Amino acid sequence: MKKGNNTGIISRMSAWRFVGIRLGILALILFIVVGGGWVYYRSEHNNARRSAVETLNSISDLKVSQIVTFMKERRADARIASPNPLFRHYLANPGSPLLHDEALQWMSTIRQTYDYHAVVLFDARGKELLSVSEHAVSEDSCMAGHVRAALQSKEIVFTDLHRTGDNSSIHMNFLAPLRFKSQAALRSEAPADGVLVFVIDPERDFYRLVKSWPTSSSTGEALLIKREGDSVVFLNNLRHRANSALNHRIRIDSNSRIPAVLATIGKEGIVEGEDYRGVPVHAVIRKVTDTPWFLVVKQDQEEIYAHLSLKVHTLVILISLLMVIAVLGFTLILHQQKVFFLKRELAGRATAEEALRESERTFRDTVENLSEGLYNATLEGRLLNHNKSFNRIFGFDPGQDLRGLLITEFWQNPEARQDYIRSLLARESVNQYQIE
Repeated sequence: MKKGNNTGIISRMSAWRFVGIRLGILALILFIVVGGGWVYYRSEHNNARRSAVETLNSISDLKVSQIVTFMKERRADARIASPNPLFRHYLANPGSPLLHDEALQWMSTIRQTYDYHAVVLFDARGKELLSVSEHAVSEDSCMAGHVRAALQSKEIVFTDLHRTGDNSSIHMNFLAPLRFKSQAALRSEAPADGVLVFVIDPERDFYRLVKSWPTSSSTGEALLIKREGDSVVFLNNLRHRANSALNHRIRIDSNSRIPAVLATIGKEGIVEGEDYRGVPVHAVIRKVTDTPWFLVVKQDQEEIYAHLSLKVHTLVILISLLMVIAVLGFTLILHQQKVFFLKRELAGRATAEEALRESERTFRDTVENLSEGLYNATLEGRLLNHNKSFNRIFGFDPGQDLRGLLITEFWQNPEARQDYIRSLLARESVNQYQIE
């Protein structure tokens, strides 16, 4: 029986060792599945970010180039017009109908060819002489001040985007001082002989150039901004806020995570932050050469990673299925192993029981075939078992069952049995006890 117990203990130890190994394997599988999923997600996330940043960089470079080219072309128009002898003659003789018509025709051709809102000629006193747009001066209450500044300048004067008085229109101007006097006079502080003003309506081309987006996007947006005092001014209309050009402002100290704010404090390149709506975005900041402007090209992170969301959901489902399969497989293996060990333990028990039965049969046969009579009985003397020799000694048939009889019937002196019982109880065992 001791050997059987040891076998059972060893079997249970083997079972626990098996469970531990399988648990380790299951943990490793789950770690590989979850870890692999996380690595895949980070890789896809980084790829999406890299692709978005590359796109934003390309768009910002393109737009800055387009804006710079636009401004250079308009400045070149003003520079080319300034030495035109037609205006020297006309300013010298403004009453000439022929010169009037020629100058007006030239201005009209320039306006239509390059899509200016208006082209206006002023004399040295700042008085309007010619205009190809009757609303140009009357709309813009700032025009007089711009003309006075240009009369004192020797270079092309640019006036930034501004609203024209109470009117909601936005203009920007290039003013070309007209100087036809001698070189000595040009070097002096004398005012110019006149000013030719090129009025640009940004809604026609400029804002479209800034607003256009070369790819399909529901949140992609280009912002043209500048700093005025302690605020950031948005120069174009925002995609998510109507009538915001020159109206929407953000204090520089309000939120340092806004890319537009970062631009005005010297930050350039790739940034992550929140736009004017408080929405997380990726953005690229560029300084627009030869202007006070900054360009911010941005896109919502939610849109950038939208395709990744579907992949993540699919990945989560796949990982969950793999985990369920792994757990079910592990449970099945455990069950099969449990059955295996149970069968082996039952087989061991059956073998031990069969050995015990065989031992009992051997013992019984030995007892039955002894030449000495053998019996056992209760303390009261009731016969429980006996062998054949007992029957033969006392004259009974060998196969006769005597169980239940009182053993005192076979003692000549029943009192002697009482002495025997007392000795047995006192000593727990009695050897070589002789009776008559």
